[in-house]
Amino acid sequence: MFFSKLAKPRPHQPLMLTRLAFITTLFVASIPHVLAQAPPSKTEAEQLQSILNTRAASIVTVRVIFEIEARGTKREFRRDLLGTIVDASGLIMVANHDINPEFPADPRMGPIKITPVSLKIVLGKETKEHESFIAAKDTKYGLAFVQMKEPGDAKLSPIKFDAKRELVMGQEIVSVGRMGRGYDYAPYCTLARISGSIKKPRKAMISAGEILAALPCFTMDGRVAGVHVPIKSGDESGGLGGPVRTPLFLIEPKIVGGEIKQSLKQAATMLEDQKKEAAEEQKNKFAPKVDPEKKAAKKVKEKVEGTEGGR
Repeated sequence: MFFSKLAKPRPHQPLMLTRLAFITTLFVASIPHVLAQAPPSKTEAEQLQSILNTRAASIVTVRVIFEIEARGTKREFRRDLLGTIVDASGLIMVANHDINPEFPADPRMGPIKITPVSLKIVLGKETKEHESFIAAKDTKYGLAFVQMKEPGDAKLSPIKFDAKRELVMGQEIVSVGRMGRGYDYAPYCTLARISGSIKKPRKAMISAGEILAALPCFTMDGRVAGVHVPIKSGDESGGLGGPVRTPLFLIEPKIVGGEIKQSLKQAATMLEDQKKEAAEEQKNKFAPKVDPEKKAAKKVKEKVEGTEGGR
């Protein structure tokens, strides 16, 4: 009988259940409305496409002709490299080991000397090639900077390296590259992930992924994350397979920005010197030619007249 009394519903129970059901119904009904108001998050594909659309114009092709000298003979070969526009004046950042390649010593071949003798910049998918020159090299971070001689009215999209970027373990980063002429210079994305960090010999991040040196990396929301550069530990040693390849590490944008500022000064000085040399050549080109014998005779005459006048 005791249990039968407990089993009887109390008068207010149906009302409570009704209220609970009503509140639940309102909550469930409101979910689509709330979700409809929240901004949809971008998918990874949309993020990558956005980065490609906004950053690809900054990645250029550097067409280099190298002269290689070995065993007293010289020959030339061409190689296309990737570079990044870092200033509106036409300053391009490249990997130093790409533009100044070195071959390991070979006793059978003797010393091998490789010199870049011609540099031209191709912007995007254009056919025009812009004459350029090496403006600066940075051995600390393995970067080099190429300056366009006359950008003219070319549309340049420099990437700014002026912010400090804190990355976390596991964070995804993306780099933009560009295919060669045979593939219509098509831009593409390469993904990597922050997988660690080093403090010696200098502070940098470790990333898991095949990203090329000297190309900028971005966070998935499109912000500049840094640049991959080779950092030697000072403990490298070659084995039977030859020298060990220096690993790449990600350095923060602000460090790269400091290197760019120094290179801009050197590039400006070199451009000014080249303009002076060109003006001098132009002046000499249109100057009246003087017969060397007449010029020598004139100098002798002036000297004699000067001596007689002194008496």
